[in-house]
Amino acid sequence: MCGIAGIFRRREPDGEDPARLAGMAGRLRHRGPDDFGYAHLNSRAAGRGAQLPDVLLANRRLSILDLSPSGRQPMRNETGDIVLVFNGEIFNYLELRRELAAHHVFASHTDTEVILHAYEEWGRDCVNRFNGMWAFALWDERRQELFCSRDRFGIKPFYYFLDEAIFAFASEVKALLLAVPGRPRPDYGVLSDYLIDGCANRTSETCFEGIRRLEPAHNLVVSRSKTEIARYWDYPHGEAPAADPVGAFRELLEDAVRLRLRSDVPVGIALSGGLDSTSTLALARKFQDSGELRAYSVTFPGEPFDESKWAKLAAERYECDLTLVEYEPRDFVAEVSDAIWMLDYPAADTQIMPRARLMQVAGRDVRVILEGQGADELLGGYVSRYFPPYFLDEFRARANHREGRLGGLLQELRQAYRRYPRRTCEGFFRELAPGFLPARRLRLVWDANTCFTKEFLREACGRRYPDFPRHFHGRLNHLLHFDHATGILPQLLKFGDSLSMAASVESRLPFLDYRLVEFVSRLEQGHKLQGLVSKGILRAALGDVLPEEILNRRDKVGFTTPTSRWISDSMDSSIRPLLLSRRCLERGIFDRQKIEKVLARHRRTRGSEAMVIFRWLCTELWLRRFIDDGGTVEQPTPTASVGAAATAFRSGFGN
Repeated sequence: MCGIAGIFRRREPDGEDPARLAGMAGRLRHRGPDDFGYAHLNSRAAGRGAQLPDVLLANRRLSILDLSPSGRQPMRNETGDIVLVFNGEIFNYLELRRELAAHHVFASHTDTEVILHAYEEWGRDCVNRFNGMWAFALWDERRQELFCSRDRFGIKPFYYFLDEAIFAFASEVKALLLAVPGRPRPDYGVLSDYLIDGCANRTSETCFEGIRRLEPAHNLVVSRSKTEIARYWDYPHGEAPAADPVGAFRELLEDAVRLRLRSDVPVGIALSGGLDSTSTLALARKFQDSGELRAYSVTFPGEPFDESKWAKLAAERYECDLTLVEYEPRDFVAEVSDAIWMLDYPAADTQIMPRARLMQVAGRDVRVILEGQGADELLGGYVSRYFPPYFLDEFRARANHREGRLGGLLQELRQAYRRYPRRTCEGFFRELAPGFLPARRLRLVWDANTCFTKEFLREACGRRYPDFPRHFHGRLNHLLHFDHATGILPQLLKFGDSLSMAASVESRLPFLDYRLVEFVSRLEQGHKLQGLVSKGILRAALGDVLPEEILNRRDKVGFTTPTSRWISDSMDSSIRPLLLSRRCLERGIFDRQKIEKVLARHRRTRGSEAMVIFRWLCTELWLRRFIDDGGTVEQPTPTASVGAAATAFRSGFGN
């Protein structure tokens, strides 16, 4: 619901900080166009010649709850010695407010004030009572410390820079750069993660050297003399204590949707017509009158993966107004560059552009939108990825019990191989021989990523990560845990928040209600994947309310885009001149002869290199936007001419 920023001078005050903070807040205006607040704290002597640390906090407000000025931030408690800036929503704020009202006086109807009084009542442990998404910074004047926290799954962002003299934070890196000394520099280790694996969210490091992200489910406490970072929540494991798991699942999901409909502004739904978004719509209809919900869906007319017919079916079933957003880039490279400015990062894949357009259209009508994000990583939705560990778990269990039921399992294996030949082989290799070749070297061989210079590859392949803890019994549950906590979901949440907030829209995710995640984490794998059928418990729980055609769909392909065609259409006019420009090649990342071969091959075949080329393109655009230009070239407004933006970017392709 907001953008937050702050500067904590741990040593001498800096008279330029108020101007810096104003600039930081200005870069977050899209996150909060409705209001602005600012506080300058402790700028005075502490006695005996000592100087209290200088603390500056700012907030850009997107008004969702209590639209009155009472909701303005930074918000103070009654005595004025606790000050808060907060981004997100605490969905169970009404329940907490009733509990806190016995000992605290409320001056607003906001969840922000609930956080303030919860901290007064329970201290840092207050975050364990929150059901929601948040990133906040709370200045405790009595303790002379800044208490920062991020929600359990990292739905809301929190970036920071820390050294002996300064702690600065912001909701987006582009804002934080204004408070960081010197020009931004790339972190080539994180950049290599992205180029080789397509992921830049594995650790607390970011693509920017020296800038870190507070990891999900962590608190950060900064004082003048010390810094503490601690995890406050983790995924539970062990069997779920439910006699009726299907009924318990439905009850939890219903309540998750109910809480996320709390709003003083209109609410919409991102609707693909798949199982997750349709389930969200079906349950939302129970709590909203007809006509109060609006749905939005991206359509690609003529493409085999266009899902508009399913979205129409769901919207008609639940009497919901549907807006179809047809997307075709007018200037592919310019629109990728604009999306990178929204993300602060190179883009994960080409779905960012239609998603950005969807949010811009939705933002004309609503301020809140519900999405089905998080269900795939929770319930085994990526069948081609999750079938190999499922098969190995099932094979071992059935062989150990000598029940002779392997025939059906082997038939499932044949079906999986026919449907997903390469991914099935990759999955078994990953599960059975993870130590035979380092995973990153394996991807270099299989993904045409050998187009880097020897120097860059030396650094990339030498990068190591801490072992991911194996809390869960079985290969499938372990992989689901990895994807939910580290592998896939964090990246999706990153661009989901950035693209929605760029359009001043708050995205809410019922499948990431922590109670639901804790419950499903303890379920046996049969409730998640059975052969090639995913999300078994969701299908069983909502079988009586979902359209049969959607309930039994087997052709769901995710958010797919015609990447190869877009790359091919822009190859000669934009992509090739940019990647082969002197400026790009002098960075020492790409080998010219090798990338020329890949570009020429893709021009002929429109083959599987499209996503690799897309990563190269995003890397160069990101380096130009944030490193060469220092992150100072502002994003065009949504109404700005795409043609004008394209001309500006194309003018530098040959350099």
